[in-house]
Amino acid sequence: MIIDKPFETNEAPPPAYDELVGCGPALVAPPSEKAPLDAPPLPRLASSSSSYLSQAHPSPLPSPSRTLSSHSQSQTRLTVLSLLRTLITSHLTDENPLTAQGILDSCITACSTFSLSLPSLLQTKYIEDHSPVYWALLKRPSNPGLVEMVIELSRPWTAQGEEEFRAGVLVNSDHTFFRRYLVEEEEVRLLVDEERDVVDVDGVVEGDDAAFGVRMCLVAFQRRMMVRGEVGVEFVAKGRLFRLRFYKSDPSSPSNYAPPSASHAGAWLVSLHILGASPSTFIDAQLLIPDPAGSSSPSPHASPLSYGYAGIFGDTKKPSPPHLKPTISIRLSTSSSTSPLVSLPAFSSLTRAREKRAYPQMLKDRGVCVSLEQSSLMGASLTYEGSAYLGGDGKLRASLQARLGKRDEMECVVC
Repeated sequence: MIIDKPFETNEAPPPAYDELVGCGPALVAPPSEKAPLDAPPLPRLASSSSSYLSQAHPSPLPSPSRTLSSHSQSQTRLTVLSLLRTLITSHLTDENPLTAQGILDSCITACSTFSLSLPSLLQTKYIEDHSPVYWALLKRPSNPGLVEMVIELSRPWTAQGEEEFRAGVLVNSDHTFFRRYLVEEEEVRLLVDEERDVVDVDGVVEGDDAAFGVRMCLVAFQRRMMVRGEVGVEFVAKGRLFRLRFYKSDPSSPSNYAPPSASHAGAWLVSLHILGASPSTFIDAQLLIPDPAGSSSPSPHASPLSYGYAGIFGDTKKPSPPHLKPTISIRLSTSSSTSPLVSLPAFSSLTRAREKRAYPQMLKDRGVCVSLEQSSLMGASLTYEGSAYLGGDGKLRASLQARLGKRDEMECVVC
């Protein structure tokens, strides 16, 4: 619940709205005024690649002759923060979004005029210990188009902003929205050109509230493993943020823990962890990688997930046809003798040397990690050039079938 209380600051109160207008280029009508009847409707952003506001309000380069006092900039910053608080607390659920759009337009113009970073302000934690990004995500179901506009304006993410984004998405367990705005590292984009990994979550399994399935298509799998030493995907399911990661063991890297089953340095491993504010949980999961030749080639317009997908909670013990390789089956499971999955912090967020040295043990204690070579008869074939499990396009297609809970206290649905 958001408590609408006065903005707390030790600085002088922010200037009035009309004073702010007089300091630079004319802003749009203040939020207290009614928008004109002929104002254009607020568009819904279809994807992260097209931003209505970034096209309609490009940020002008500051004029060399313009001199901005630090006092004016500080006061304008407070005014924008106050407007964003008003937007979050009062206008994200309006049936008529024109008032909210007017507030956003005013913030854009003010930040451009006074050389302020609107993404930085949207990611600042000052509303009940959270940022406007976080609260906007919590209100997304009531006004998805406007909230997507706020998220568009919030990027690029800072480390704190990305943490707030993950926390907000996790509350609504919104996997689709999470994947749309997930930030990929620049090195990954260089390796896979314009393609992205596709991850689809089926959070509804009839008759079992604790079960879910995930289908994934990982592009340039071997190339990324050879260059970066890892391929990881994140997804939201059952109110938790999961990370499934393929990587090479490396004794010199604290983030590349190798279990005893990894017989040598450079062994290929797969791990499963939960991140962020995800509640701890036991899990019984099975990663299935079928021979892609078992499915007919997809049409150019077909979803890549439909190609080589074994089916969620199907008969995984059914023998493969004679001309196909057997499905790779890798068990990722906690048991009563081990700890449950516990939220794992990002290695980059650790600041103390002692914490960094303890990270390998943290990877072991808080998640599940197995060797591809030791866990499956055909697991090692993923490391071979030209592996039949990758198909001609180099993509790894797999499914994860999972159920939350202790393995020995329930009837296993993935055996």
